[in-house]
Amino acid sequence: MCGRYTQTQGGRKLQEHFNAAVQEVLPRFNVAPTQNALVIHTESPRTIAEMRWGFVPSWSSDSRSAQLLINAKSETIAEKRTFKGSFQSNRCLIVADSFYEWRRQGSSKQPVRFMLKTEEPFAFAGIWREVEAEKAFVIVTTEPNNLVRPVHDRMPVILPKEKYSEWLNNDAPPNQLLDCLRTFPAELMTSYDVDPVVGSPKVDSPQCIALYQPVQGSLF
Repeated sequence: MCGRYTQTQGGRKLQEHFNAAVQEVLPRFNVAPTQNALVIHTESPRTIAEMRWGFVPSWSSDSRSAQLLINAKSETIAEKRTFKGSFQSNRCLIVADSFYEWRRQGSSKQPVRFMLKTEEPFAFAGIWREVEAEKAFVIVTTEPNNLVRPVHDRMPVILPKEKYSEWLNNDAPPNQLLDCLRTFPAELMTSYDVDPVVGSPKVDSPQCIALYQPVQGSLF
């Protein structure tokens, strides 16, 4: 599962990387479900816009108390009723530059930040839909690579830059789209432990991405 990520790049960098227009961009150090985040979608592939993270399940009678769907598995996205329609016609690039997962350490969990070695921005594969004039997205996940696997059994699909236009192409056949949803190579990524403060969605500051070095207890 991918439940937190970052987008700390400036507007000019995003324009250059995605070849898309963007308004004022504020750095995000702890993007969480229900919050708005930057995406590029099939209806406007040359504009970086905002959408809300998370689908309200179609079977829920109360959207306020519903458990949001925030991820879609690549293995079932083309068949599962909840996601099939969006996969067919409403795909998006989710603008990011790292994501967090939590490594279990005894009775506690240590957050870990995963990013590209180049520290460049990238895009998660996403799908979106519109309900009552509000657009919302979910992140597509897949099997983890060797860097992520010791921490979690899933990871978000990071699309290679050359796959961006293909993922947004509504004329692409399903098999071609599914082929985009591959595990990103571990050798192109790096990771490090970060401050547990990232566990709170209320905290969205550079402290979230700071290298975490636990205080050692005194011997005396």
